[in-house]
Amino acid sequence: MRMLAEALSAAVLTHAAYTDIRWHVIRNWAVGAAAAAGLALDGVLHGFPGLLTGLEGLVAGAAWWAAVTFAGLGAGDAKLAMAIGAILGPAAALAGPAIGHMLCALGLVPWIVWRRMRRLPWREAAVPMAPWIAAGTVLLTLVRLA
Repeated sequence: MRMLAEALSAAVLTHAAYTDIRWHVIRNWAVGAAAAAGLALDGVLHGFPGLLTGLEGLVAGAAWWAAVTFAGLGAGDAKLAMAIGAILGPAAALAGPAIGHMLCALGLVPWIVWRRMRRLPWREAAVPMAPWIAAGTVLLTLVRLA
């Protein structure tokens, strides 16, 4: 049963990562459909308690809107966190993107050092966050399986 939720989350994360790398956008229809499918899946598999868990995950993912407002994160990234929450639950909505941001920070250090050594601008660069959010969510899922 959990495999269906993981397959759905893998599909939306893969699509979001591809479109974010390619066009710097995460499609509303993709994350909206994934959130609706996650809620439906929770409701079908676990009844009303599962639906409540999916809604809690959706609300927990909405906490990333503060990052949109104050830290310059894209709105698509926050909507992706909401979709992850609707599919995998509130812990994944909060921890998956947080782990992804930590991985991004660690991954960008060598790039920033290289750009600074060459005296190239680095602060103006747009970094697609969906691949990092996907990596953090996958890492979280793998740790939960162990």
